Amino acid sequence: MNSVMEDRIGKFLMIAVFTVIIAREIVGLGTLIALRDQLDLWPLTVMSKVFAILFVGAVVFFTVIRHDPLSSAPGVFPRLTAIAGTFAMMSLIAMPSQEISRPVQVISTVLVIMGTVLSILCLRRLGRSFSIMATARELVTTGPYGIIRHPLYGAELITIVGVVLAHGTVPAVLVGAVWLGLQYLRARYEEQVLRQAFPAYDDYARRVPMMVPSLAQMFQGAERKSAAPERQG
Repeated sequence: MNSVMEDRIGKFLMIAVFTVIIAREIVGLGTLIALRDQLDLWPLTVMSKVFAILFVGAVVFFTVIRHDPLSSAPGVFPRLTAIAGTFAMMSLIAMPSQEISRPVQVISTVLVIMGTVLSILCLRRLGRSFSIMATARELVTTGPYGIIRHPLYGAELITIVGVVLAHGTVPAVLVGAVWLGLQYLRARYEEQVLRQAFPAYDDYARRVPMMVPSLAQMFQGAERKSAAPERQG
């Protein structure tokens, strides 16, 4: 099976799965609205749910419009890693949670909202080059991708920390650690494919850190943005 055919099958499956997830999230939002008088921190909880729906909707949208792949990582393991990394945190649904204090509830929900909003912004910047698998479509090096090479994973990490705090158990921490390891492997596989597809990637990787932004890099990004000419119209 060639990479384009594999990608189109994967696109169909992703759209189907994430459409089901959106439907479940919308039902959950309706339940939250119906129980607004019985829930603590209702506004924050609803906001978190709304942004979750927007994020999954963005995943579906950019999956529909994405470019065909130029190349993909060979072998089964990169594909299994991508799938496991995408859905690992869903295993928390089957795990018992622990009651947490109100301050921790506030912190965890705010982290989830922040991470989800940042994830949406990263998806928007990726645009038609978005992919769950380790696939080269187009080299994106601007916006958050000018600060670190994998800002989407960084944004998702903020969300995951919030989810783990909200769950409040050691097994949740372990699942979060497994998720982080999977994302690191995914990033490595993606970089291998991008290096092969885009000769400019090596220079980009030398200039931009992988996951942890430096202050100098952030200031340079701000200076480039302020120095850019304004668009007319």
